[in-house]
Amino acid sequence: MTRSLTVSLAVVGALALTACGTGEDTAASAGSGGGMTAQTLATDLATIAEMPNPRDTTHSCSSKDMGVHACEQMITTDTLSVYQLRDSASAEHWSETLAQRHTVATFGPFLLQWQYEPSPDAFAEITNRTEELVG
Repeated sequence: MTRSLTVSLAVVGALALTACGTGEDTAASAGSGGGMTAQTLATDLATIAEMPNPRDTTHSCSSKDMGVHACEQMITTDTLSVYQLRDSASAEHWSETLAQRHTVATFGPFLLQWQYEPSPDAFAEITNRTEELVG
């Protein structure tokens, strides 16, 4: 697991994420345990962190232009985006790119990207829970 914390951190509240499925089942990446998808991870994380306005934004990172680093699924909220990528190499690729402007953390084929600067406690709570779920 790699954690890239690139900016100072601010406070996160707690709200529940409402389901925002697309009506399509997305298979979990190789290496992501237990059938975990970006949707299931985002839904679980919303039980411990504010994640309002959830939406499936997979279309923004799944095009042929992305090549081998295209995402399989991406759930975006006003506070946090959850990417499900093909493998950990793709997650690391996006981590290096996104960490220039955002707080990010990777867990195998999953990448978390904050839209703001989370507090150290909020960052730890979300990353610890993700580690429990993804491994």
